[in-house]
Amino acid sequence: MKDNRISKTAILISLVCFNNARKSPSFVLPGTLLLSKELLVKYYSSFFRFFFNSKLFRFVSNRLENLILPGFSEHVLRRKWWIYQTVLKWVEQKPNSTLFVIGAGLDGLGLECSLNKSFKEVFEVDHPATQNLKLILVKNINTKMLYIGLDLTRESIRELAPKILSDRPVIVVWEAVSMYLSEQDVRLFFTDLAFVLPDYSEIIFTYIEPDANKAFNFHKGKGLINFFLKLASEPFKWGIDPKDLKVFLNQCHLELLEDVATIDVEPNSKNRQSPCRGERVARAVVLKP
Repeated sequence: MKDNRISKTAILISLVCFNNARKSPSFVLPGTLLLSKELLVKYYSSFFRFFFNSKLFRFVSNRLENLILPGFSEHVLRRKWWIYQTVLKWVEQKPNSTLFVIGAGLDGLGLECSLNKSFKEVFEVDHPATQNLKLILVKNINTKMLYIGLDLTRESIRELAPKILSDRPVIVVWEAVSMYLSEQDVRLFFTDLAFVLPDYSEIIFTYIEPDANKAFNFHKGKGLINFFLKLASEPFKWGIDPKDLKVFLNQCHLELLEDVATIDVEPNSKNRQSPCRGERVARAVVLKP
C-alpha cells in the first residue's frame, strides 16, 4: 500500500472474484460481488466492462493465470469460502458478538454479514485510501457497517480499544495481510490485538509458508508472481513454517486452534482445478496474560 493509493492486489482480488462468480456462484459472496460491480461501474469504461464480461477475456485471463500462478483463483475462492463458513459457525455459537475485518481491501465479507445482520456490530478497518473508496462504493447500499480508516504502518491496532465492548466476544478476520509486513510488525500486531480483545475472542488470518528453498512464496509460478508483486510495490516480507506457528502465536498471547491449506478445503464441488500452494489459513483464540 502506497500513501493514499489503494492496493493493486486488492483490486486484482476483487476482479478475480467477479470473474469467477459465473462458474462458482456458491464461492463468491453477494456482498463481494456487489462491491466488484460497483467498482467496475464507477471506475472503468463501458468498453472495459464489455470486454471484461466477454468469453474472450475469461479465456485470456485463464491462460495468463496458468502461466503466472496456476490455481490462484481456486485458492482465493476456497480461502474465502473457508473463512466465511468459519465466521458463520462462530456467530451461531456467539450471537451477541462483533466482527472486525482488518485489512479487508475490496472484500465483501463485512458487507455481507452487515446486510444479513449476522452480528450485533460489524467493523471494517483498513488504510484510509481503501476506506474512502469503499464508502463511495457502498453509498447507495443500506448498511450499518462502520468503516474505520487506520494506517497500521503508522498507527497501532490498540487505537480500536474504544470500539470494543468488554462483554461482547469479537472475531477478527485478517486475510492476506501478514505476508506484506515484517516479522516484528506481525508480532506487534498479534500482541496488541490480544491486549485489546475480550476473553475468548478469536482471529482468522492467512500466512505464507516456506517453499522447498525456504523462501516465502507461492510454490508454483513464483518467478512471475514475485515480479508482479514487486511491480505493484507489494512484495512478500514474512512467513513461517506451520510447525513453528503454535509457538510464535503463544509468544503473542494467542493459541492456535486450526491451520489448513486450501488444498484440504473441499467445498461441495467436484472436478475443480487444484489450488496453488503457499498460503495457509489459520484460526487462533486470545490467551489473556
